[in-house]
Amino acid sequence: YWGGNATSSITDDQPEAIDNFAEGKSVHFQARITDPAGNSTIGTVSETTLAVDQTAPVAGTVDVPAGTYNSTQSVTITAAGDAVTTYYTLDVSTPDASKTLNAGAISIDGADGTTATLKYISYDTAGNGNAVTSVEYAFDKVAPTGTIEINGGATYASSTSVALSISASDTSGVSQMK
Repeated sequence: YWGGNATSSITDDQPEAIDNFAEGKSVHFQARITDPAGNSTIGTVSETTLAVDQTAPVAGTVDVPAGTYNSTQSVTITAAGDAVTTYYTLDVSTPDASKTLNAGAISIDGADGTTATLKYISYDTAGNGNAVTSVEYAFDKVAPTGTIEINGGATYASSTSVALSISASDTSGVSQMK
């Protein structure tokens, strides 16, 4: 091969590992075939070019951010850069090329008080994978409970001015009372 200023000989049809290719460079391979009598030829059919790519693609994004939701979420993973395939899991295992191939919207749901974790990884045509991305979706499907108390629970008031007491609770907290 050339492109790295090195020559390698392979004998008896045995494959040989050749390394130290430069990132982003093209490497050209050509076969010279010699018989026992010393006749040789350049194998034009065996000539090929290999583009070296050792850089992982940029991580993709999801269209529904991590957060707390009260219903099923339809999440789409969008690959970035030169990523060509994306795989994901919803069972907290680590995704790889043996997991579910991303092919559209993913339905993510959970029972009240649970969290679903979407993990995904993208690969480029050279097989380089980016770091696994995790997104957590918490589910709160039960409305908060609350009470309003007037004058400490009194059923009658002798004044037009009263004291109101409001209390509320929810498994994921209360964000507003009015």
